Amino acid sequence: MRDTAALADAPLAAPATPPTMTVRHMLTLVLVTAVWGINISVIKIGLTQLPPIAFVALRFLGVAVVLLPFVRLQRRHLRPILALSFTLGTLHFPLSFIGLKGVDASTAAIAIQLQVPFAALLAAIFFKESLGWRRLLGMAIAFAGVVVIAGEPRLAGHLLPLATVVVAACIWAFASVQIKLLGDEVGVLALNAWVALLAVPQLVLISWIFEDGQIPAILRAGWEVWASVAYQAAVIRAAITLKLCTYEDSGAVLAALTTSIPESAGSGRNWDYRYCWLRDSFFVIQALNRLGATRTMEGFRTT
Repeated sequence: MRDTAALADAPLAAPATPPTMTVRHMLTLVLVTAVWGINISVIKIGLTQLPPIAFVALRFLGVAVVLLPFVRLQRRHLRPILALSFTLGTLHFPLSFIGLKGVDASTAAIAIQLQVPFAALLAAIFFKESLGWRRLLGMAIAFAGVVVIAGEPRLAGHLLPLATVVVAACIWAFASVQIKLLGDEVGVLALNAWVALLAVPQLVLISWIFEDGQIPAILRAGWEVWASVAYQAAVIRAAITLKLCTYEDSGAVLAALTTSIPESAGSGRNWDYRYCWLRDSFFVIQALNRLGATRTMEGFRTT
């Protein structure tokens, strides 16, 4: 058994009062939200120079290159992940990008949120989850909002791209059922890595069948396109860094992968970040939850 006296002196047990949210913490939360919020606008930039399916292929290739060195996959999981790569890689993302190419980013950002009520409906069908009147009311409002948007004059002649985004949202809900059936056997990073890898050849094939001029478009693509691809892969790279701060045996989340860093230049006060600080753990777990890595939260709660 570990030295309980040493554990009692650890920073985890030190705070007598709950940590307060500072301006820096609030700005950090806003930054995390902004990173995901501008993702559709970033994709829209890439679509100005590349065919949508070819762009999706580049996106998945970038994610696979970033993640594969850090994950492993057991052979028994290959078949369900292959099926998931078809749902996400061949159906959801291409339809999302095709629809986004024909409609403005703000409209697409709202329409794609229908994946949440679609997922709730499928959860009720496949997992017998109950839908209370509040959820049903919220879902009805969500669908009604998209109908109102579809009736705007500025979308005249653009209803097909909007419908494509809605269909993509519905397909994402089916993918969430597949992920739910996989359970916790496959980690979120391994899942993203192998779905991306298995989706790339499918995307290359359908791009070759349905699109023209992909190779010349890629060769003459400007820095904006590659920045768009790098941005989407960088979000995953940031998730890896956060995940590396997790100690699997206990579920604890380290404040940082460093130690003895001076408080400021020339300061004699150093901070040891190898301990588990409640405030920092909260922000790490919240960020990973947004990426679907909920097992980190479960491991921390059972510590």
